[in-house]
Amino acid sequence: CEASCAGHVDIVDLLIKSSADFEKSDRYGASPLSNASRAGHVKIVEMLIKGGADCNKSNKNGTTPLCEASRAGHVNIADLLIKSGADCNKSEINGTTPLCDASLAGHVDIVDLLIKSGADYNKSGKNSATSLCEASRAGHVDIVDLLIKSGADCNKRGKYDTTPLCEASCAGHVDIVDLLIKS
Repeated sequence: CEASCAGHVDIVDLLIKSSADFEKSDRYGASPLSNASRAGHVKIVEMLIKGGADCNKSNKNGTTPLCEASRAGHVNIADLLIKSGADCNKSEINGTTPLCDASLAGHVDIVDLLIKSGADYNKSGKNSATSLCEASRAGHVDIVDLLIKSGADCNKRGKYDTTPLCEASCAGHVDIVDLLIKS
């Protein structure tokens, strides 16, 4: 796990060739693939996937490699994971999806990729908000616009029974409030 997170390509290669257990999780339950995805090490992600790493393996909180890449803004890794079978709609324990992570973090390129790959933009868990709620609260106009144009429900309630309009209003995002009202 440490070599994957630190970006040591030669060491990861040696471990894979030595038949080391590259699915073994660290003390937090994160796999080497999750650590490399979060850290942005494309070459290591490619090596681990080629070696048979599970793209949908989650840690103790249900966080997958795709969640990590989406949250961190690594579009090339997110694309690679999706093409290798990562589930765009797999939720963390609290219900957060990769699309929610990318929407909250402001990564419009990953939001676009996830939507085009079949992510459910109206999905929310019992303790989470929809991707549109997340983007509205965070003030990401471009993502709010993209989600609305893709068909996201502007009235779908998320965490604590709030709507995107309520989230944007509470956060003081006039431009998003205007966009939501017009939608």
